[in-house]
Amino acid sequence: MKKFIITFVIAAMVSLPLAAQNITRVDDNGNTLYFGLRSNKANKYDKVKTPPSYEVIAPLTPAVGKSETVKNAIDTMWVPFVYETIQKYNNDINGTVTVPKRITYQGVNYPITCIGTQAFKDCKKMKRILLPLTVTEIGTEAFSGCTELTEIVLPPELKKIGNFAFEHCKKVKTIELYCETPPELGQHSDFYLYGVTLVVPPKTADIYGTKEPWNDAKAIVERSDNTSSNIFWTTAETGQKFICKVTNQDEGTASIISYGIFTPYINCEESYDDVAGELKIPFSANKENVPYNINTVEQNAFNSCDITNVRIPATITRIEKGAFKNCKQLTYVRIDGGKVEIADDAFDGLPENAVLSVPKLCGSYYKQLPACKKFSEIKEAMSK
Repeated sequence: MKKFIITFVIAAMVSLPLAAQNITRVDDNGNTLYFGLRSNKANKYDKVKTPPSYEVIAPLTPAVGKSETVKNAIDTMWVPFVYETIQKYNNDINGTVTVPKRITYQGVNYPITCIGTQAFKDCKKMKRILLPLTVTEIGTEAFSGCTELTEIVLPPELKKIGNFAFEHCKKVKTIELYCETPPELGQHSDFYLYGVTLVVPPKTADIYGTKEPWNDAKAIVERSDNTSSNIFWTTAETGQKFICKVTNQDEGTASIISYGIFTPYINCEESYDDVAGELKIPFSANKENVPYNINTVEQNAFNSCDITNVRIPATITRIEKGAFKNCKQLTYVRIDGGKVEIADDAFDGLPENAVLSVPKLCGSYYKQLPACKKFSEIKEAMSK
């Protein structure tokens, strides 16, 4: 037994360089999430190799590694350390958890494609989980024991939900799905769909009604497509395409919701390239030949995008939480508006040499904003 333990410890130490590729991120509600590099096993018949991505591997720390590895190889002497880590993580997770669409590691932007095995197991204070469009798989026991979880919203590209992923989640009464093809749902011993209402895409109720075990649901209701009536795509002068939302029909105003987590799961047939390089946000956009002034950059709109410099027009009056957060390449921001309301963390995670340019005589206003104190320099310049 002693020889086995020594061998196991050595093996764990050898594996640390791989574990070092695991990283942490803090979401907008202060929850720390752990991410690990997801290895995609290529099929020998595949002509194109699947690019690497990341998955949520919490509650395990980066030093421990993937949960399935520990679960299968763990020795009793390691249990107290691992369980202490799990218990601390579970107690820290609270309220709404926002999983980002992408994370950057060593200058490379990776999509989040999976919620890993036991990722949020026994997080009893978590009430809501927001998943990005990029997620295609939810692992075994991913949300098992989340007894306070009340709301589940599943993204349109989701293909598979592992066994016992929602075990003991008895407060869930509604599951909102944006998948036109019902995802594969693994076995669950006590996650009964009998008391759950499914809200599904238009014209898919019959599909879900014949697909086991989704057809065990209490009710299957088709979501009205009216939610998409105020959403439209627009293209910036610099060529990037992003999503806008009409905020006031009478006043003719709209906001940018782009690729943030709160982007409605609609219009997914459109191209979904990331905004990168130089960006000039338009001051107006047309929807069905009607112009709308863009006055808000919404929460997480360009979070973690590879923007190098951005010009924000004078029509913008508000920049919300996390709008340009973790834009690791963004070194120059120009704001043409005089007194824009900016959330404290709107520019968190920018490079240390990032510079902010503002209109003449407006420097004193921006210098006192917490969000702008993150810039190395604030310059006054005449707007063109």
